[in-house]
Amino acid sequence: MTSAATPTCGCFRALLERQGYRELAAAQLFSSGVALAPTLDEKQMLARHCLDELEHFEVIATELEDQGGGELLSRVTPAVAALPTVESWLEMVAVGILFDRAVYHQLRAYAAAPDARVAALAVRVIADEQEHIAASQAALRDLGRREPDFVHRLVAAVDRWLPASLACFDDETPPACGAGPHVSVEARNLALRTYREGLSELLVPEGVPQGRFAG
Repeated sequence: MTSAATPTCGCFRALLERQGYRELAAAQLFSSGVALAPTLDEKQMLARHCLDELEHFEVIATELEDQGGGELLSRVTPAVAALPTVESWLEMVAVGILFDRAVYHQLRAYAAAPDARVAALAVRVIADEQEHIAASQAALRDLGRREPDFVHRLVAAVDRWLPASLACFDDETPPACGAGPHVSVEARNLALRTYREGLSELLVPEGVPQGRFAG
């Protein structure tokens, strides 16, 4: 690990800041869902997921400080605060499927990065994400069986949250860097394509139009 006295390039620090935003945003979203969850088990599940994401954020923030990038929390908090407010349990479930899945797939792209630091960091924080996604999918199936006006409300939630979720993916063309490449554009494109395909497979059978996931 590089010390703060020998900082690395700004591209790597910017990547850490982007990932820190994703982790803190997921933590805030899971936290906001605790009050909306209909059962104690689901409240406890979201609270655990929030703690997982905060632990991930701590890993990223510590790495950024070690790389000479300074304190992270105050820099990403305004962007996290600008996210929409989750207003119902169904919307919270959709957020878990859309936003958290996007974070997971971007991490998978980082795990294939040519920069060993990026890949190692992704491996450290990716482990919990599949459990979060599985829990959201199970909750969606339950809601589909009993929630009135389910399809209309699910489509509205997708329309509200898909843009913020897609924004979790890095730009297709990373900035040129003499110390790079830090990431794999091919891995990023594959992750985005897999994300869209996974949403389509899960949500089109629930009534969400296929066109929502075209890219």
